[in-house]
Amino acid sequence: MCPVCGEPITQDTPVETHHSLPRHKGGTDELDNLVLIHTHCHKQVHSRSCQHSRLLSQEAL
Repeated sequence: MCPVCGEPITQDTPVETHHSLPRHKGGTDELDNLVLIHTHCHKQVHSRSCQHSRLLSQEAL
């Protein structure tokens, strides 16, 4: 399930790997800091107007 939209992630779904805690803020490439999300959701997360980026970052805390 995509943590942003709650919809299923399938083999036919374009996905991105997202860092819960960004690397520039000390995050790593370890699996516990990575999450798969839909490509369109990833774009939303990284837009300045999206609340999801804060929510996904808080999950890492």
